[in-house]
Order: sequence, then structure tokens, then C-alpha cells
Amino acid sequence: MNQVMNIQRVAENKNTQSASMVERLINRVFEQLIASCPILLTIQPEQLKIIKQQWVLGFIEGGVTTFEQVKRGMAAVRAKSNGYLPSVGEFISWCKSGNEYAHLGLPSIDELAKRVKAFMGYGFELEDQFAFANDLEYWLITDVYRKCKVNRWNDKQFDVGLRETLSAWADRLSHGEKIPERRRQIPKTVKITTTLEQDLNYLAKMKAMLKGKRLGATA
Repeated sequence: MNQVMNIQRVAENKNTQSASMVERLINRVFEQLIASCPILLTIQPEQLKIIKQQWVLGFIEGGVTTFEQVKRGMAAVRAKSNGYLPSVGEFISWCKSGNEYAHLGLPSIDELAKRVKAFMGYGFELEDQFAFANDLEYWLITDVYRKCKVNRWNDKQFDVGLRETLSAWADRLSHGEKIPERRRQIPKTVKITTTLEQDLNYLAKMKAMLKGKRLGATA
């Protein structure tokens, strides 16, 4: 009871309009949390009400007031491997992670950088041995790796390349583009077909070059 009174007392000192907006935001959050955190279904209504009040205060104090921020938090919730209910502090940290593309299932720049650097130890030749999280990560990593290798990026160019790649994929995904299935990036061997005449001409040139070298050495 004291906990409830304390929460109500603090809430009264907050901006009423802001609290009301965040409260609606929290209700939407908990509607979505049920799918990833089934433990919510076992919590009694009165206890759930107290938890929501704590989250309202946490959001206001933590500066989480937009649904775009919440999308980042929800993306992190869906990515976790268990069904526990995160604390309000943990959820807020996810909302403020700085990953503006989290709601599209994309990693942050730091996360992608670490994964690309890990892939560098494999390369395209051993890509089958690298544990890609999904098809999207496959295309992100191989896209950055290929450009880095071809263009010989320095550290600054690598960071820029990461941002550009994430931005490009965010644009594609936001427009509803489907993620293609992965396929090996090793270039196919190009076979060059020659005629007998071309082969003979090539051999004649090589013989002439060798003969010239021998004559030069004798002189």
C-alpha cells in the first residue's frame, strides 16, 4: 500500500498531460509485451496496475515519450531468447540505445561492425562456416565486407560504409521489400575459350620472347 501511495505522490508532481500521454504509451507497450513475455498473463490485475505505474514514472524520468523510441525497445524484447519481463530500466536502455533502425530488425552500427570484423576471419571462401543470425544479417555483413575489400577502406571509410549500408537497407525494408535468400558470394570462375590459331600465335610470341632473351644474354 505504501508503495502505491508513493507512486501516486510522485505522479502528482509530474506534468499531468505528459503523464497521460505516457500512460497510453505504456498500455500499448504492455499489449505487445504479452506476446514476448507470457509471464504477464500470470500477474494479477492489481499487481499489473502497480507495474504499469512504475513504468509510467520510469518513462517520464527517463525521457522516453515517443513510439519511435518504444519500437527500439520492443525490437530488443523480441530478440531476447527467453520470456522474462524486463525491468523498466532495462527496457528504457533499449529504447535509448541509439539504434534508429531497431524497429526494422536492423542492428546498431556498433553491432554490425563487430559482426563484420568477426566475419573477416572467414571471408567468402569460408562463409559457410560463419554463423549468420539470419538472411538479413548475411546480406548486411557480406555487403560491407565486399565493399571494404574491393575499395580497401580505412577506419573512417569503414564507419561511413556501415552507416550507408544500414541506411540503404532501412529504406528498402521500410518500403516493404522482402529479404532475399542468401547465396554464396564467391565469384564464379570465368572460362575463356580460344581458337587453335590464337593458341599457336601465343606460343609463337612466347618463343620469340625467349629467343630474344637468350640472344641478349649471349651478346
